[in-house]
Amino acid sequence: MRQKHYDIAILGESLAARVAAALLARRGHKVVFCRESYTPSPWLFSSLHLQQLLLSLGGRSCATAARPLQILTPQSRWEIHGRHSKQEELIREFPDQHEQVANLLKELAGKGERLERSLWQSRKVALAGRLLHTNLRVRGLFRLFKKPLDAVLTQSLGTTPATESLTALFEGVSGQPIGRLSLAEGALLWSWIRQHETVSTSGLEELLLHRFDQFHGDALDLPNVASLNIEGRRLHNLTLKDGAVCSADHFVIGSLGGARLLPPPFERPTSEPLPASFMTSPINRLSPMLARRMIWRASSTVRLTLTATSPRTCLIETVTAPTSQAIQPSALREELTSIFPFIDLSLTETPSSEGTPALPKPLFATPLPGLVNPVQLKGNLLLAQGLGVWPALGPSGEILVGYAVAERLSGGKSFRSS
Repeated sequence: MRQKHYDIAILGESLAARVAAALLARRGHKVVFCRESYTPSPWLFSSLHLQQLLLSLGGRSCATAARPLQILTPQSRWEIHGRHSKQEELIREFPDQHEQVANLLKELAGKGERLERSLWQSRKVALAGRLLHTNLRVRGLFRLFKKPLDAVLTQSLGTTPATESLTALFEGVSGQPIGRLSLAEGALLWSWIRQHETVSTSGLEELLLHRFDQFHGDALDLPNVASLNIEGRRLHNLTLKDGAVCSADHFVIGSLGGARLLPPPFERPTSEPLPASFMTSPINRLSPMLARRMIWRASSTVRLTLTATSPRTCLIETVTAPTSQAIQPSALREELTSIFPFIDLSLTETPSSEGTPALPKPLFATPLPGLVNPVQLKGNLLLAQGLGVWPALGPSGEILVGYAVAERLSGGKSFRSS
C-alpha cells in the first residue's frame, strides 16, 4: 500500500481553498490539494487582502480596471465604474437625495476601510477569539456588527427609490437578503465595490494554481478520495479508491464535497438549498448600454451576469426569493422585459446546489456576529470556504477567509511580499 505524509490536506475547491493552498505552499509547507469541478464567480471586488495576496504571490499582472456594475430598479438605473462619475450618476437618478446618498456612501467607505485594516492586522487570530474582538472594540468598530444595515438605510434615506436601489446593490453583491446584513458588512462591501482597480478572475485563478504547482504542491482528484479516517479525536489520513493512503497534520474543508467525507464523531455541516438560478437562451440584439454585471430588483433581487463572447447568454441568480416557494420562469421573464425588451427569452434552471454549511455550534472559538462558522472548527480541522465562514461578504470574502486559514496554519507568521 502506498503511503505519503503531508503537513496539510485540503479537501474540495473554493477560492478560499485555492488562496490558502498557494500561500501555504509558498511558505514551504507540504500540501496536498484534493480538487474537484469548480466555477469561480465573476462577482469579485478588490480588497486589502486581495492586494496583499497579489504582492505575496507576485501577481500584479492580474490587476485590471474595475468593470461597470449596473443597479436597476423600476424607479432608477445607475452605474458604478461606468462612463460617468458616481456623483453624476447620483444627481441624475436621485436629484432630491443625491447629497444624502453620497454622504451615506462616504461614511460607509470610511468605516469599511477601518474595518478592513483591523481585520488585516488581526488575521493571525483567524477571524475568531478575544483578541480580534478586543481590537475591534478598542477602535469603536465592534458595535457596527450589531447594527442592521437596512435600519441604517431607512434612517438615512427614508422609504424612497434611493433606499430601494441601495438595498438592491447590497443584496446583489452579497447574495444575501438585506435583513441578514449588518452595518459592518455593508461598510466592507462598499469599501470593496468602490475600488477602481480589481483583478481578472481568470488571471487570479491561473496565478493561484500556477504558484501552488511552482512551490511543489501535490494535487489529487476529490472524487478519488474514498474516506477520511480518525486516530483518537483527530483526523489522521485519507484513503484513496486505489488503496493509497495520505496522512496529514491538518485537514482543511474547502467545499461541501469535502465536508461529506467527515467521519463521526466530527459533526457534518448542514445546509439549505440556494435560491434558484437560470440560464437564458442566446440573446440577440443586446443593448450596448447594458453592463456585463447587473443587479435588478422588482418583486425580489436577482443578479445577472452576461457572457463575454457570442452567443451571448445571461446567468440569472435569485437572491431574496423564498426558497420554500418555487420560482416561476414566466414571472421572471416578464420582470426582465424592462432589461431585455423585444427579446423572447427562454429560461433553463441550472442544477440546484447546496448552500452555506453550518455546524450546530462553533467549537473552540467565538466567531464575530455574522459568521456562520469559525475558521478553526475542531482539533486539526479547519474550514476554507467563504460561504461557510462569512457568507455576507460574497465572493470577495473568500480572499479574507483563505488568508485566515493560511495564517492559522503557519503559526501566525505573516506572508511577506515577494
